[in-house]
Amino acid sequence: MTSRILPPEEWHRLADTELGPVIPDLTPERVTILVVENAEGQIVGTWALIRYLHAEGFWIHPDYRGHGSVLRRLMTITKHTAEAMGELAVWTSTSHDEVRELLAHAGAFPVPGTHHVLPTAAGERLKGVHHGD
Repeated sequence: MTSRILPPEEWHRLADTELGPVIPDLTPERVTILVVENAEGQIVGTWALIRYLHAEGFWIHPDYRGHGSVLRRLMTITKHTAEAMGELAVWTSTSHDEVRELLAHAGAFPVPGTHHVLPTAAGERLKGVHHGD
């Protein structure tokens, strides 16, 4: 078996994989597609590394929660800054129902599945570390 980065000119070979439906939306500047091929060159495994903007550390002082002004300002500056950076969206996560409701009210929508952190060898120190919202 061979493991390699699939060059964009071969992305059409992913039509029958989980990535097939989203290939038209992916750009080589932001995506690196990894494949495993068998001895005959058939793709038998794929995974895409996608660079995206992730917002973390959402917080509002307790005295200002429930008033809306801080939330509106945070959402506005976040969207404007992301657009200025050339982004179409911002990813974020939460484990708090209250924040989930605020995000929904601001137009955010949930992404199916459960997110996980897969540390690299250099990032092994992340194992077992839990960060709150």
